[in-house]
Formats: sequence, structure tokens, C-alpha cells
Amino acid sequence: MTRTEVINQTAREIGAITYLELGTRECQNFNQVQVNHKRGVDIRGQSTRAHFRGTTDEFLCEAKREGSKYDLIFIDADHTYDQSKRDFRNALHILSKGGAIILHDCIPLTEREANPEDIKGGVWCGEVWKVWRDIRRRNDLVSVVVDCDHGCGVVMRGERHKGECLTQATWRNISWWGDVISADRFERHGLRLIGKGEGETKRGGVG
Repeated sequence: MTRTEVINQTAREIGAITYLELGTRECQNFNQVQVNHKRGVDIRGQSTRAHFRGTTDEFLCEAKREGSKYDLIFIDADHTYDQSKRDFRNALHILSKGGAIILHDCIPLTEREANPEDIKGGVWCGEVWKVWRDIRRRNDLVSVVVDCDHGCGVVMRGERHKGECLTQATWRNISWWGDVISADRFERHGLRLIGKGEGETKRGGVG
């Protein structure tokens, strides 16, 4: 399963009409997303009706000011912790009721992929996993991360009984705390798993 398949399945399940992608790069994913009204943001490329050329901070500030809302938001921009955290927080402000946010690169597989700074060449997940840890600590969001394509974290508003402390959570033990599910399970059950605590997470590994 690819990020695009996770996005399209989520879009179908929530009935998404509007879609925002932060970090479009060459638009390979963006062009395959099956939502009627799409908007992309990247610091590269040309500004068009569908694409905003500039930073995610600039776009999200403007969107919030204008009262824009999106049903589905995919975040795959700067992977530093501070910027990823800010992108997620600002995306929540413009998320439609019943909408979903998907964060890419939640599961780095090596120390190099988890490096705080981009080492040019190869996969860089950075510190997006720390944002996922922050999300798991909240009791007003429900979430699950699909174990494919370096981790696609799906988040929706919803009440959890309690957030998790996760004092020992790192990228190395995300299988213990991240509520990780296989791509096969997500493909079969989709958003019915979100917030149910039914991932392959092994409880008791972190405080």
C-alpha cells in the first residue's frame, strides 16, 4: 500500500470534497489523489489556481484568515520537529468537521532516516515521529499509523479516554506506542480501526 492509496481510501470513507497537500514536490502523489477540489503547497514550482508557491506557514496563515476549510489534509513538507509540529497545529485550524489529517514519514527505519537534519540523498523522515508522539498524548484526537510507505499517520478529531504519557517513546520503539496497523488491515477495515486501540501496538513497553 502506498501513501496515495491510504489518502484515496481515507478520502472515500470520509466523503472528502476538498483536499490540501503540504509539500507537493513534483506532484506525483498530488496528481493521483481522487478528490474533486485539490490545493497544493510547495516552495518550488509555479503558482497556479491549484498550487500555492510559498511556505506552509504563509499558506496556512492565509487560509486560516480567510476561513478556508479542507476535508482531507496530507502533510509531507519540512520534516524537522518544529516545522512539522507547526504544520499539524495550523492544519487543525482549517480542518473540516469530520475531516482527517494524514502525516507522512511517521516510521523511520534507520538512524539516518530519523536524523533531525536532512542528509541529502535517500529517505529522510526526520522528526515527524515526535509529532506523532505528541498526537498520541492528546485526548481530543484519535489516530492510527498505517505501516506502509514509511508510516502514514491518520488523525481525526475525537475523544479518547486519556492521552498517553509516553516518557520513553522513541522512533526505535514506535511499535510499542504508536498504534501501528498493517497496510492489509487498513485496506480491509479502514477508519473503523481509528481510535479503537486495535493496532499491533504492544502495550507495556513505555511509561
